[in-house]
Order: sequence, then C-alpha cells, then structure tokens
Amino acid sequence: MCKRCAMRQARRSIGIEEPNMQETLHADTSSPQHTEPRFIKFLNIGIVAAILVVVVIFIGLRLFSFNALAVYLDDRFVGYIAFDRTLTSEEFHNEAIEFNSMRFGDIRTTQRITVVPARWVAARDISVRSEVFNSISFYLDYNIMARAIYVNGNRKGLVRSDQYVNQIILLMTQRFRTENTVHYEFTADWDVRHVLVDPEVDIPLSTIEIIDVLDRNIRVHYPYVVQPGDTWESIATLFGTYAAALASLNGTTENSIIHSGQTLYVNTFRPLLSVVTIDKVTTIEEIVPGEIVLTNPDLSEYEFYILERGTGGERRVTQLVTYVNGVPRGSPEIVEEEILRIPTPSIIEVGIQE
Repeated sequence: MCKRCAMRQARRSIGIEEPNMQETLHADTSSPQHTEPRFIKFLNIGIVAAILVVVVIFIGLRLFSFNALAVYLDDRFVGYIAFDRTLTSEEFHNEAIEFNSMRFGDIRTTQRITVVPARWVAARDISVRSEVFNSISFYLDYNIMARAIYVNGNRKGLVRSDQYVNQIILLMTQRFRTENTVHYEFTADWDVRHVLVDPEVDIPLSTIEIIDVLDRNIRVHYPYVVQPGDTWESIATLFGTYAAALASLNGTTENSIIHSGQTLYVNTFRPLLSVVTIDKVTTIEEIVPGEIVLTNPDLSEYEFYILERGTGGERRVTQLVTYVNGVPRGSPEIVEEEILRIPTPSIIEVGIQE
C-alpha cells in the first residue's frame, strides 16, 4: 500500500471525511479571501495620497500666504498689524509720524519704519494701528517742532502746526469779516516762529485755548470820527459805555452838539489781536436838484414863482470803510462814483422891486 493510501485509510478510521477535490477547487476560486488584500492595498494608497496632498497644501500656505504685516523701527520689532497688500513702508512711516504729530507737533526723525509681510500670525498678536503707533512713539527718537505765537515780541503760547495757526486766524477774524471785506489784518505786531520744544515741559495749547489768550481784552484809547446820524448815546452804546462818560472824556457834556467828521476820543476794550477790516461798500444816493433863479423887476421882492419844478437824480457811490473790531474808524474813502440819473434844476422867478 502506498503512503498516500495509508493516510486516507487512517482518516477514515478516525471519522474524518476526505474532502471532495472539485468542491475544494470551487471554494478556492469563489472565496473573497483572495480579493480582500488587493482592496486594502488600494485603500491604503488613497489614504497616503490624501495625507501627502494635505501636507503639500499646508507647506504651500506656509510658504506663499500672509495674514499680517510685521512692523520694524530700524531693526527693532514693534508689532503686527492686519495685512494690507497696498500698504508701503513709506506710507506707514508717514502715518506713524502724523499720528504722533497730532499730539506733539511736527516730528523730525532719522529712524526708519518698515513693514514686512508675516505668515501665520495668531489673531491675538495682531494690533490696531494706533496701538502700534503708540509703541513706535515709545521707541522713537525725535525732535518735536511746534509753532510759537508772539504778540508785540512776547510769546503767548504754543500750537502744534501751521494748520492750527490758520484756524486761529480764521476764528479771530470771522467775527468781523463780511461779504464786503476786501482786506483784513491784526493791529498788533504778531508773528509765528518754529521752535524746538520739550513735550514734557512745553505743552502746546488747543485752538480754543490759544484764542482765549489772544482774545483777552486790553483797555485802549483811540480817536473815533463821528459819522452822519451819530449821537452821544449811539456812540456810547457802540463802545459799551455811557453818554455822560464819553462826553466827560472829551471835555464836554452830553448836551453839546457833535458834528459829522468831528473827532472824539473813546476808551474801550479790545482783544490783544484786534482785527482791522476794510469793506467795499456800495450805496445808491439821491442827488438833490439845484435851482435856477430868474429876477423880475416887475415883481415885488417878496414875490416868487416856481416856473419849473426840478427832479432829483441818483448816483452809485462805492466807498472803502475801515472798521476796528466791527466799529467804523476814520472817514470813508470814495473810490468810484457813477451818475445813474441826472437831476434837473428847478426854475424860480423872484421879484426885486422894493
């Protein structure tokens, strides 16, 4: 007996059936155990590929994307601000200087402020620009220039820039300028000088504060030319005094008569920077008609007849009127005169017989 037949005989004796060879072959070809390793292999390849794609994207973002700008003062790191593709170092430098100038005056510095794109900065580390500007001012070495206002050679205060000076001029004069004003100036000798200041000691004043200094009243004594229609009472009211006090100052009483063109002296208060304005004023005036007198010896000297009644004329007069703080001063200067309607005289016949 061959060895294989002996093994079969032994299996039968212990109750183990010999498998059908055809069934075994069928089972081997239809079982999924042969396809499962291939599926797992492809699945693993897909997972690895996805991981590689994510890594590549992550690396790309790290290399080519920015979410903030790093700010440097020379080589010193100051802070981060939100990313702005259009912002240049020069623009940001000017913003920082202007930010500090608003508080201290004109800032002069040789230090350089730069902005550099930064990647993957945490949101908590990104600051608003004003916070970075404050940090810059802490590290910035600068000289501060302000404008000192001098009146009659005396320094009256500091302002931050020429912009404040222009505002002061506007506010000091707009109370007295009108649509007819052709010229204005301040009576005091005043000027503006650029000065170097210490921000810890010399504190610039606001526009309102410096105007309050320049607007403090001083007592003045100056001549006033009486205008047509003026009275003691009207002139006193104009200058905030009483008629009796005004007359007493001029060595007379309020019962005395004043005339147009007469010069009176007035005590009043006016700002340190009083404003003189010259207005170009145009008025229409009536021209009173003249008379032509004809004598008649046949008529009594007490007799007269209007042979022809005249008509009045009109003229346009342009004058330059000078005001000090809104009060007329001096006589108006006629610069132009135009006859609009020629007057015709009245013709009168009078007797000369005694």
